[in-house]
Amino acid sequence: MAFAPLLGFMLESVIAILIYGRRGLGYSVYQLLFTHPFWYLSVILNIALSYRDEHNLKKAGIDTSRYGAMTWLVPVYLWRRAKSLGQTPSYFWVWVILFGIIMLGTI
Repeated sequence: MAFAPLLGFMLESVIAILIYGRRGLGYSVYQLLFTHPFWYLSVILNIALSYRDEHNLKKAGIDTSRYGAMTWLVPVYLWRRAKSLGQTPSYFWVWVILFGIIMLGTI
């Protein structure tokens, strides 16, 4: 989950190349993503991974009721997950840093 922003960017890039690759010859992946944004794929991937993780935690017998309805808001979910499991929020910080790097790279 911590690497979901990077996985989302890779998914966006692959889809952009598959759809616009032939017509987009001569364009970089960044140009394809800028002119044909696929940001919603990253959002869907992040939310799906969060819900899957919560499902796996429930299956393992862990009480996830403290997470509330925030599973769709990935950074909040990661923070609450770390705190409720008594872990350090390192995967929260990895997610935030990767998200920031990708956002800065697409500006």
